[in-house]
Amino acid sequence: MKKLALIILIATAMSSCKSYMISTVSSNDASTEETSGAFFVENDSVKITYTFTGENSPLTVEVFNKLNEAVYVNWEQSAVVLDNKAHSFVADNLTFDGKTNHTTPVYQPAGSIDSYGSFVGSVNLSKNAAFLPPKSQTTRTIHALNTINTFKLVDAGFEKTPMDYSDGSGVVYVKQANYEKVASPIQFRCFITLSTIKDGVPKPFTYEQSFWVSSIVKSPASPSKIASYQLLPANLIVNDKTTGFAKAMSGLALVGATGALVAADAALAEKNDNNNE
Repeated sequence: MKKLALIILIATAMSSCKSYMISTVSSNDASTEETSGAFFVENDSVKITYTFTGENSPLTVEVFNKLNEAVYVNWEQSAVVLDNKAHSFVADNLTFDGKTNHTTPVYQPAGSIDSYGSFVGSVNLSKNAAFLPPKSQTTRTIHALNTINTFKLVDAGFEKTPMDYSDGSGVVYVKQANYEKVASPIQFRCFITLSTIKDGVPKPFTYEQSFWVSSIVKSPASPSKIASYQLLPANLIVNDKTTGFAKAMSGLALVGATGALVAADAALAEKNDNNNE
């Protein structure tokens, strides 16, 4: 049983082996916060901040209203354009589910009949602009960037590079490629539409920022374990996948575990037979 436990432990450990693609986002028309790496544009009316760090490759937009009057954020007319395809900040529907419980009285000795059920469906949502009072902020997250498959990029341009572990234990060798904007394999634009109300008439204005990936690192270590990325700056897009070697070893370990279980059952059955004799 100890051997079996060891096999299962190895299978679990091997299945957790991952490789990481760490993409650094850059922009020419947005400023960068030194402490966090987040991008922002700011004027006398609003401050719009863009961050990328998190699970499932999010793009989070935060809008802060600096005015003494209300601002409306029209998420329906705001989008991310990636590979010439627009991804809206508004979901088209809302899913819902629930349970039902209904009692039907009947005129018989059995009394009443209880019926139970469940339901699921969707409902169209109104895509009205979000109301943003003076000196307040709102955020919205879109996951359009998770459609980017950086693992399919060719190895051309990647060079072996040492990076320090964040705990000072040594270096990890990664593959890194750097890009100028015109040569970047990943470029996208973000449109945010706002409006104010003057004399009962909406006055819309749009902010457009362009972004591109200026560096991609292929790493066997999580970015949280690398000194350069220890704080997971807000200008990083991180994708990960289980390595082929880990999948193969995990499969072999599970096969071994199955065989061990069969052998253990056979040995136990034989022992019981001998005892019965």
